[in-house]
Amino acid sequence: MLSRINECELDSEYIESLDITLFQSKHGYRYGEECFRFIDFCDIKPQFYMMDWGSGCGVLSFLSLRYRPLQVCAVELQPCLYDILQYNIQINHASDCIQAICANYCDFSNVHAPVDMIISNPPYFSVGTGRIPMDRAIATAKFELNGNLESLIKSAKEHLRPSGLLCLALRTNRMVELNHIAHAYGFSLNKKCLWGQGEAHQICFSRWVCP
Repeated sequence: MLSRINECELDSEYIESLDITLFQSKHGYRYGEECFRFIDFCDIKPQFYMMDWGSGCGVLSFLSLRYRPLQVCAVELQPCLYDILQYNIQINHASDCIQAICANYCDFSNVHAPVDMIISNPPYFSVGTGRIPMDRAIATAKFELNGNLESLIKSAKEHLRPSGLLCLALRTNRMVELNHIAHAYGFSLNKKCLWGQGEAHQICFSRWVCP
């Protein structure tokens, strides 16, 4: 699996505060500044067992380590991103604190006990709301091709302990839909904040309490 990684096709970023180097694709889906803002918003506690859904290269999983959770389970559907995630775990010697799973978080079975927190930066766009990119990796990261908000919320309820926390980063124009679905499954909004400039590109960070 790791033999498929070609560092010539990857960019790297050194994160000094954690003394780690993260690789990501030069041409596929790439994380942005919102990930650093989002992880601070989540308010992770040292005793947490947590999951990172749609982990990509693992940026949120690694950033969460500054708060010293007990364990992070990083779930990524796309094999090309999962390979990079595994590579990042290996080169940063993080296998004791980050476990990677190649699966769809909307319909996978967690072998662990219910977790304290799930964090996710899910696809921003529902199918039919824009032109889907030709690049499959980018399309899957940006559009709900393998599950929608309802399947995410339903799965989160199955994997969180009672009063566990679900933290999401989503475009503001999806918040009415998210509010409706989350409340239908018994979640209550704990806090939220807006990040970004311009209404079309603004992101809402929200934290929900599982029933």
